[in-house]
Amino acid sequence: GEKKEIDRLQKEISALNAEIKNLPEMIFSEKKELEFLQKDLKILILERDNIRLKASLEEHRSNLKDNEPCPLCGSLHHPFAMEDEHSDNELDSKIVLQEEKIIKLQKQHSLNQAKFSNLEKNLNSLEEKLNNSRNKYQSLKDQFSESYKDFKSLESLDAFENSATKMEVKIELISSAESFKRKDAALKIALPIAEELKDVIEDGKKVAKKLEELYSGKDIQDETLKLSNTWSSLQQEDKTLEERKSEIKSSLKRQFSELKDSEKLLKDFTSEKGFENIEAAWHVLMPESEASKLRNEQQQIIKKIEENQAAAKLLTTQLEKMLESDSGTSIEQLNSNLRECAELYKKLDDERIQLKQELGNQEERVKKMNSLQKEIAEKEQQTRRWRLLNELIGDSKGKSFNDFAQDLTLSRLINLANVRLQDLSDRYILDKPKEEEDDGLVAIDEHMGGQRRSVKTLSGGETFILSLSMALALSDLASKNVEINSLFIDEGFGTLDPETLDQTLDTLEKLQAESSKTIGIISHVDSLKERISTQIQLTRNGQGYSSLVIK
Repeated sequence: GEKKEIDRLQKEISALNAEIKNLPEMIFSEKKELEFLQKDLKILILERDNIRLKASLEEHRSNLKDNEPCPLCGSLHHPFAMEDEHSDNELDSKIVLQEEKIIKLQKQHSLNQAKFSNLEKNLNSLEEKLNNSRNKYQSLKDQFSESYKDFKSLESLDAFENSATKMEVKIELISSAESFKRKDAALKIALPIAEELKDVIEDGKKVAKKLEELYSGKDIQDETLKLSNTWSSLQQEDKTLEERKSEIKSSLKRQFSELKDSEKLLKDFTSEKGFENIEAAWHVLMPESEASKLRNEQQQIIKKIEENQAAAKLLTTQLEKMLESDSGTSIEQLNSNLRECAELYKKLDDERIQLKQELGNQEERVKKMNSLQKEIAEKEQQTRRWRLLNELIGDSKGKSFNDFAQDLTLSRLINLANVRLQDLSDRYILDKPKEEEDDGLVAIDEHMGGQRRSVKTLSGGETFILSLSMALALSDLASKNVEINSLFIDEGFGTLDPETLDQTLDTLEKLQAESSKTIGIISHVDSLKERISTQIQLTRNGQGYSSLVIK
């Protein structure tokens, strides 16, 4: 037995040496490549900064025209003025791609380092086991030589070992024969049971046919659940509409009150101005185009008045000078001219007063218009909040907001699942599907260069590992608000290989120690009995009853 163990350990050590052989060179190569990538990233960032520093010069250069002097050097020819402007968007894209390469290579480098460390640890453990087996094997040989002195030479001992090996082979053949014999007996017992099962299946088909005659749908529970959900949704929508109706009634009541106040103020204002009611004042309200025309005419009249005043002053000065030099005009003529000027002045002054009154009325209308514009702006500010809520929440059911919240929750759940998955397996990383992928989750295969695979293509053991990590992540997510003290796992361990099974149990034991959770495992795998101290065993007797035993 020890000789076989030694041979098995030597084979495993040889396999580990072959697997670990290329890892140091690969790790060193990845480290060098990381250094080169980081150096290139610094160069790209420096180029982008230089382009941004030159941005202002590029703007001035684009404004240069041929045969016109440059304001800096005075040159009339600008050979670089018509070159294409280089945007830093291309460099930004290169920097992002370079950073993604660095992150991906760092992750691969870390995985290879961890793999190298684990392989070295396993190799040391196997070498230690090999040395112990060799020592034990040598001790057994020494004991055998001491007890059976007739075997004086090593050749005799080897012959004895060969004979013992042949006997072991014969024992294995006898065990196989006994196993076949037990299977044959079991088949003889199972044949009558199979006949009974056949009858049960026929009865089940008849029952299924009767059920189909009573109900032709696919799944009555599913359809009932859909109708219940639809009814709940309609009730919630009715409640939302009632609340909205109440809010609209309140808003209309408030606006109606404000309208009454505004009508009262406007009615008092129109009464002061001599109007019977608001409608009469509205009919005589001057249009904006006419008011603008009157304002222009007023400005022209004021300008004419100023010009006439200046002309009158000039004429008065000239008249004084002329009177000093010549007084040939009669007093009657002068008085006649003066009356004409006075009449003209009075006429212009009356027009000025009328225009001033009209200007005052227009200023009042402008103030009222500004007040209405301010009120409109306040109403617009109040409705802006509802438009923003409509954009964020969507329809009355809040579909957009629900999708957004569910997407955040899924992202959080996947991140927690990846944290748990690192303890179970270093091969896969969970991710959400992209637009061109289906609606299921995606597993990133780190052992295949980051290849994205649908979780539907994974094996049974891999699917169990991912499902366990999602279950643990869901427990972590739910434990933020609710305390979860127990976790039960039903079957699934039979699809795991021994190494993955040990790693999974180590993770569960670590989880139990860290969180003080009670973890229950329901399984038929015999190897779990050695790892689980507290057990509830279900034993079936021959009379159709079962018994529970707590160990």
